[in-house]
Amino acid sequence: IRDRTKVAEAGSGVVLLLGHQIGGDDLLAHVREIASAPAPAPKATTTYSTVGAGSQILRDLGVRKMRLLSAPMRFNAISGFDLEVVEYLPAE
Repeated sequence: IRDRTKVAEAGSGVVLLLGHQIGGDDLLAHVREIASAPAPAPKATTTYSTVGAGSQILRDLGVRKMRLLSAPMRFNAISGFDLEVVEYLPAE
């Protein structure tokens, strides 16, 4: 929930959730559940396809330079989508 406050304080932002099948009515409850649960370790094959899909979505939304609410990690080939991570902010 504090992470959403950071996005709101920034004045603009994108919250992108990938890899979840959910209907519109349950989305807010699901976001709250995800925000309060520890993150599972990602599977390598899922991670690569998810990063590719997410990169395409972000590019289509007009995102170019990003500040991520995430621990630092290396993203291969996002520059091919004209995306750049300029800063990592700790998720709370």
